[in-house]
Amino acid sequence: GYTAREHSWPWVVSIHRANIHLPPTDPSTAFCSGTLINEQYVLTAAHCFYDENHLFLANYFVVVGAHYIIETDPIRFNIQSIVLHENYHK
Repeated sequence: GYTAREHSWPWVVSIHRANIHLPPTDPSTAFCSGTLINEQYVLTAAHCFYDENHLFLANYFVVVGAHYIIETDPIRFNIQSIVLHENYHK
């Protein structure tokens, strides 16, 4: 592998779980990554959100356009909904 040039992968996003004890820029809040497929949708692995019974969407956000996981002024978006493939885990 090699080190990517800064911002050369603009479609890669990080998915975070908010933690009241940590600032949003803390790298430990990131738990999955995803691919920005258009202005409204991120594609990620189903296992990131499989146990949706415990989800409270306000606790999750997506960071777009960051090269480093610890950038101080990331572009953040709240998650509006999660759609799992109907055949996941069957």
